[in-house]
Amino acid sequence: MRIALVTGAPVEDRSEIGAAYHTRALAEELVQTGLTVEIWSKAGVGQAAASGVPIVPIWRPGWWAWRDIFTAVRRRKPDILHIQYSTFVLGAGAAGEIAMLLLLVLLKLLGTNVVITVHDVPSLAQVTPEYIRMHGYKFPATVVRSGLRFIFLAIGLTARSIVVHQEAFAAILARDYGINRGRIAVIPLIAPAHRKIGRERARAALGITAAEKVALFFGFATRYKGIELLLAAASELGAEFGLRLLLGAGEHPKVAHTAEYDAYYRELRRRAESIAGVEFLGFLPDTLLDDYVEAADVVVFPYIEAQSMSGPLTISAGHGKPFLVSTRIAAKIPQLSACVFDPDSEAIAHTLRRFFCDPAYTAAVEDECRRFARTALENDAPSLTAEIYNRVAERAAG
Repeated sequence: MRIALVTGAPVEDRSEIGAAYHTRALAEELVQTGLTVEIWSKAGVGQAAASGVPIVPIWRPGWWAWRDIFTAVRRRKPDILHIQYSTFVLGAGAAGEIAMLLLLVLLKLLGTNVVITVHDVPSLAQVTPEYIRMHGYKFPATVVRSGLRFIFLAIGLTARSIVVHQEAFAAILARDYGINRGRIAVIPLIAPAHRKIGRERARAALGITAAEKVALFFGFATRYKGIELLLAAASELGAEFGLRLLLGAGEHPKVAHTAEYDAYYRELRRRAESIAGVEFLGFLPDTLLDDYVEAADVVVFPYIEAQSMSGPLTISAGHGKPFLVSTRIAAKIPQLSACVFDPDSEAIAHTLRRFFCDPAYTAAVEDECRRFARTALENDAPSLTAEIYNRVAERAAG
C-alpha cells in the first residue's frame, strides 16, 4: 500500500510547524510495517532535514497549494492520502484555509481515500476577542467561528477516518462540529528519535555547571504560549535565586517575516536579554535540541491557551525530563495535577521556587511526569495508523 503524507517537513537550520516533526517520525515508523510511504512537503522552503523516508516537494504555500496537491494525487495515485491538518498549514491567512477547502472538495469529488489528522482543535467557546488578538487574526471572532465550522464540516465530509492526539480533542470535534465520534481515532503523538547523553555530559557540552538551576522553554514564539509570563516570573525570582532560564523560542513559520510578527519577536528577544539569568537561544535545531533538553532540570510550558497536543511536551517526556505546565494544557490532559500552575507570573515563580527548593514537591512532579511518559509514549501509533489505512482501503474495495 502506498501512502502519501501531506504536511510541511522539517528543514535544516530553521523552525517548521510541529506537525512536520510528528509526521516524519510517524512515516519512519510506518515503513517498518511494510507500507510504502512518502511525505509530500512544501516546495521552495530550503533543504529538508535528514529523513528515513522520501520527502517530495509537491506544493507551494498559498492560494494554489490545492492545485499542486490535487495534481499530484491524480498523477502519483497514492492508495491513501493522509493530510496532517493544522490551521494555515497550506499557507498563511485566509489563503491557506481556502486552499484547504478547495482541496477537500476536489478530493471528495475524485473519491480519494483520505485520512486526516487534526492537530489544531479549538473549541468554539475559545474563539473570543482575546483569542483573535493572541493569534493575530484579521477577522472578528464571529467570522473565525464560521470559518472553523466550514473547515471541519469539509473535513468531516471528506475524511474516511479522522485522527486526533487526545480524547479531549475528539470530544470537541463531536460536540462543537458535529463529527460522528465513531469516525474519530485517538492516537497519541510520536516522540521523535532523540539522543540521551545524560545531564552531566550535556551540561559540559553547553558550558553549564552541575550546580546551576536550569529551566528550559522550547517551541515557537507566539503570544498564546505565555512566554512573557515566564519572563516576568524569572524577573520576580531575581538574580539572587540563581535561575538560569534557557529560552529556545524559534520564529513561527506560519507568520514569520510579517511586519507585525517580526516586531513582536524583536521585542520578545529584547525583553528576554534584559533579564538577568535569561538566555535567549532562538530556534533550536535537531542537532542542539537534545543537548538542551538533557541539560535542563525542568522544562516549563506556560501556555495561556491550548488547542493542540504539545510536541515539545511529548519530546520532554521522551527524554524522561520533568516538566511544569499551565492549567490550559492540563485541562486537555486530566492525569496531570502536581506539575500544574495557573498561567500568571506569580504562580510560575512560586512553582519554580518549589521545584528547586522543596524535595517532596520535586519528587511528586518527577513521579507524575514519569507516569505521563508511560501513558503517552508506550503506544503503538504506527500499527494503529496502519490499521486505519487497512480499514479505509477495505471499505473502498468493498
